[in-house]
Amino acid sequence: MNRNLKTSVSGKNQEELMQLADFPENNPNPIVETDSSGEIHYLNPAAKKIFPDLKKLKNKHPYLSNLDSTFDYFRKNPKKECLREMQIGDDWFQQRIYYVPKNQHIRIYGRYITQHMRYLAQTTKITQLYSVVSKVNEAIIRARDEQSLFNEICKIVSEIGDFPLVWVGKIDGFDVWPVAYYGPSSNYLKEIKVIKKDLPVVKIPP
Repeated sequence: MNRNLKTSVSGKNQEELMQLADFPENNPNPIVETDSSGEIHYLNPAAKKIFPDLKKLKNKHPYLSNLDSTFDYFRKNPKKECLREMQIGDDWFQQRIYYVPKNQHIRIYGRYITQHMRYLAQTTKITQLYSVVSKVNEAIIRARDEQSLFNEICKIVSEIGDFPLVWVGKIDGFDVWPVAYYGPSSNYLKEIKVIKKDLPVVKIPP
């Protein structure tokens, strides 16, 4: 009776171990195990599909970038887990990285977060837009003259809206001359000439 019970428990344990072993294989997200030299010790099917050249490129692959600093972090800190986000082309991935002291490997559990990052980027742009509109309205109220208003608007839109160049021009015959500008790419205005026919036509209702 005891022998049968022992066999039953042993069989159950083996079944649980098999399920645990199948977990990374069936995980739709990439799982990678590597050492400090960049040698790949494990890739689950998802990692092989998403990064077919990972095993060949090793730590030269962007998915395994800055491995040296990651290993240094684990050597200097008692914490054996860290989280980082990275962009590869147009895609974003979150990596939850665990250090395995036994063999000095790291295991990287990846997650595709491109949609999330795009949403954050859109939200940031909308927030910037509202902030720009608010600050420009304040500048209009405070402005004492036209020139100071143009200067302040260019500065606000460039700094808060994150534009490399913002400028205001006045039409003089067929030419358009910058009267105010701001941003790290302001020198670009010295390299171009804008004429009236280049400007988009905007019809303002009466």
